[in-house]
Amino acid sequence: MPSAAPVFDENALHQRLAALRRRLRQTAIVRAVSWLALFTAVLAVAAGALDAAVALPSLARAAVLAGWLVGAGLIVWFFFYKALGRRFDDLSLALRIEQRFPTLNDALASTVQFLEAPAGDGDSASLRREAVKRALDKAKGCDFNRVVDARGLRSAAGLAALATTGAVVLALFFPAAALSALVRLVD
Repeated sequence: MPSAAPVFDENALHQRLAALRRRLRQTAIVRAVSWLALFTAVLAVAAGALDAAVALPSLARAAVLAGWLVGAGLIVWFFFYKALGRRFDDLSLALRIEQRFPTLNDALASTVQFLEAPAGDGDSASLRREAVKRALDKAKGCDFNRVVDARGLRSAAGLAALATTGAVVLALFFPAAALSALVRLVD
């Protein structure tokens, strides 16, 4: 009795790439939100303290508000828009993975292209299965998450949490001064 051909799930590669896509997007969002929260909390506390100490004129408060808008816009542009504006299709992700793992030697990107092509374009089902099997075997030992650049993410998130907590604590202990500073800054 002939042995049954092994079953290869062509979706396994798509599932791993989809998980990588989610991780890249989550990392970009957490980084952007962390830097935005850190920038906002530090600027709000500094501007409020300075305003309480020397009663800033309205032009100086307007400059702080404009600075916050420009800074927040730059943070959103660089950490959110540019990061999420990159291509996240399977082929682009496969090329990024191959850049990180040169031992894949173009097998992953070729397989992604092969799987995206309509079946029957001069290929056979057995050839398709063999290409997917070889690519999955090569990629089995590769941690796709190593493609994600998470450097500084914990620091940014931790500093943002610390700064935001500090701003909230100050607002709770000095509610009248915090409200006055906020109203003066927005006015």
